[in-house]
Formats: sequence, structure tokens, C-alpha cells
Amino acid sequence: MHFTDIGDFSHEWNLNDLPWDAVTPVDMGNEHPENLDQKLFDAITGRALTPSIETQPKAKAASIAFLYLYMILAHGGERYVRCV
Repeated sequence: MHFTDIGDFSHEWNLNDLPWDAVTPVDMGNEHPENLDQKLFDAITGRALTPSIETQPKAKAASIAFLYLYMILAHGGERYVRCV
């Protein structure tokens, strides 16, 4: 991921190393909960982010948001993304 508008922050994640076990699947046709899944949020912040991101709060927030949405949408499906 390359956030050009957030201090030119760039980071790559190995998709297989993301905390997929923390994703609570939502079946097709069911509504997503209104609240964030705290289990997934905690797993992302605790296991997917590097300690060096703590010095960049905007990049941290953007990374959490991206990973959360990506993991919710990709769970059980194709886990590939190419962003430029």
C-alpha cells in the first residue's frame, strides 16, 4: 500500500500472514453489523502492523481501515490486491 497523501507512507503485507482467523464471516444476503468487529480490529492492530507505524498516526489509521475492509470483503474469496 502506498499512501502518497499521508507522508508518502508505503508498506507491503504478506497476505497469508494477515490474521484471517480473526475475521467473522457474514453470509451472503445477511447485513453487516453496525459496529466494528473488535476481534478483527485488535488482531490487525496487534498482529498485522509493524511497531514503527506508531510514529505515524495517520498512516496507522489508514492502514487499519484498509486492512479491515479488505479482510472483511476478501474473507473466503480471492485474496489478491494490486493497488497503484
